[in-house]
Amino acid sequence: MQEAYQTLAVVPAVYETISEQVLTKKGGFTEWRAVVCEGDVTADLIQQVQSALKTRGYNPGPIDNSFGAQTKKALIQYQKDNNLPVGALDFETLKSLGLQQ
Repeated sequence: MQEAYQTLAVVPAVYETISEQVLTKKGGFTEWRAVVCEGDVTADLIQQVQSALKTRGYNPGPIDNSFGAQTKKALIQYQKDNNLPVGALDFETLKSLGLQQ
């Protein structure tokens, strides 16, 4: 009878990337839009957006470099009036306001 023994075999790891989109709730956006990342929304950018909205007849409230409720309301109204994606500070809106090329 033969004694038990162990054999060590090195097997390289196999990696695979799987990406999928999953609908978590019905409704919402049906297409992807490039938006300004939260870290890139600076006080200077907000001030420029507020000034551009005011120039175009929308009331963002005081030009205070703060993306408050009044600025958000003015931005949404501007987006609706100009058939832009509504609710986010996206590059299409910035371009429409003359702030992005």
